[in-house]
Amino acid sequence: MQAAAADRKWMIKSENRILGPYSYDQIEDLLKKKQITLIDEVRDMDTRWMYVRESEALKAIVDEIREELANTDDHTKTYQTRTSQGLTKTGTVTQELVQAENTKFEMPNFTDVKVEDAEFTEEETTPAAKPLKPQAPAAAPAAATTVAKAKTPQQYVSAADPVVNSQIRERSKLTLMILISILLAVIVVAGGSHFYQQRDKKKQELQSIAQIRKYSLYGLENKVVEIFGNMSPEVQRQVLPEIIPMIPKLDSVGYINGTQTINNLKSNPGVNDQRKALLDIVQFIQSLQDQDLKKARESLIRAKDLDPSSELIKENDAILSYYEGKFDQATKTYSELYNTVSKGRWLFGWAISELAKPTANAETESMLNHEIERYTEKAADFKKELLMINMLLDKRTAREEKFDRDYKNYVAMPLGFRQRFQVPLSVFSGIYSAFTLRSIYEKLKPSLTPSQKFVLEMHMKLELGEVSAAQSLFSSYQSLVEDPAELANLRLQLDYALKDYSAVVAQQKTIDISKLNAASHYVMILAKQRVNSQTSLIDDGLTAHVNFLRSEKNILGLWAQLVTMEPAKKQAFVQANSGAGEDFIPFLEVKGSTE
Repeated sequence: MQAAAADRKWMIKSENRILGPYSYDQIEDLLKKKQITLIDEVRDMDTRWMYVRESEALKAIVDEIREELANTDDHTKTYQTRTSQGLTKTGTVTQELVQAENTKFEMPNFTDVKVEDAEFTEEETTPAAKPLKPQAPAAAPAAATTVAKAKTPQQYVSAADPVVNSQIRERSKLTLMILISILLAVIVVAGGSHFYQQRDKKKQELQSIAQIRKYSLYGLENKVVEIFGNMSPEVQRQVLPEIIPMIPKLDSVGYINGTQTINNLKSNPGVNDQRKALLDIVQFIQSLQDQDLKKARESLIRAKDLDPSSELIKENDAILSYYEGKFDQATKTYSELYNTVSKGRWLFGWAISELAKPTANAETESMLNHEIERYTEKAADFKKELLMINMLLDKRTAREEKFDRDYKNYVAMPLGFRQRFQVPLSVFSGIYSAFTLRSIYEKLKPSLTPSQKFVLEMHMKLELGEVSAAQSLFSSYQSLVEDPAELANLRLQLDYALKDYSAVVAQQKTIDISKLNAASHYVMILAKQRVNSQTSLIDDGLTAHVNFLRSEKNILGLWAQLVTMEPAKKQAFVQANSGAGEDFIPFLEVKGSTE
């Protein structure tokens, strides 16, 4: 099985990103380095998605990692046993204190009671009772004996004397009242303590619910999972209807049973139609990941019946139409969405749907060419992907000068920058990956020069996560690039993808900084911050890189300012530029951490 697996190519789905293809050895290396986990999903080119831990082909490495985790669990169990014993001992001490407290307030016994300074008159009718003799006192120090002799002799009375009994009753009442008062005080204190504990608990629960709503809104999945895991089961059930898109993630980490949770919420009359539609969307995405288009369409129909005006449902409908080969319907829906609100991913979906049609429409393609040019001049979301599409359209319309400009802008755009923009969890994001763009590149490739083909192939492999293949390609064909500056910029992207951050920083000494493009300034900032976590604008020369990106006057320039800014100033900066980064994840992270 392992030998067969070694010949396959594997795809990995981790944190809503699809990576690969990887070889068996690469997946083994990623697991050992904990860059992917057993709850991530994997598939080869012939099977459907499954968890890494469920793959028979990967069983050997999974068992090895589980054995490491088991060894870690042993240490945890030993610690918990010691803690449990400590708690038991504490419980015993507490019981002894309670017993001592109860003993302290026992009612005194008033038999043969002595009343000091009482007066006593003997009766002659009957022989007077002999005075009660005091019991021999216990041995006492000599000084105490001397004082006792100096005192007035004690007087004793009969236990049947009514005066004595009256005084005894009064003292008993007083003692009882004191005990009742103490008991009431204890009850009041305990009740008050319980009240304040419950109030603080309720306050903490409300704060947790507010935080989880905020992080869910901003798409900060890891924070949502962390807070949800610390909630009580009652509060978890209360907040689940508000974070429905997180159900697959919470299920993958073992906090809930996804299928059971969906069924329970669907049958809950307190869950409104909009939220029930989201439950169907969760099932739609799961079906699409399993490549079950029929089941995905059934889920989408149910969702549309519950919430026909939802933009999320319309976007998923366009995505499903694309995978069903209904390109006319996909184009129509995507164009309607884009003309309502201009979003880079909707323009991307519109363009790939149009270009997937068997017959090209020159008029529509020309219109898309101009619209992409207009959009990418002012926005950075999906800019790299849109520029690839425009290069193809430039070639089809013989606009060579515009192709050269789009090519230059494409290679200057940072790798993977689309991942800096949030795609809602209730949208199937697989269509917006580099895998979809690969088909566009294959159509463009025949019209490229050898040098252009090499550079774009390098970018495609790095976008797809094929870093080793890109490294081999660079070693074999770098001589095709005649421009030293272009080759240096490409080398910086490769070194950063290889996580050789020191090599990235070192190249600044040999490169003319004026020849760096935006992508190189971008990786320079990231690499310097990784090499030295105490990076400042002065001592590591970040100012030049930040100033260059600021000149771009788009979200890339805002990002450069944000990552090198003092934490106290970030919130005000984000608020001042919120219109430019509505879906920009670094902005959302600042909002989520400070609001």
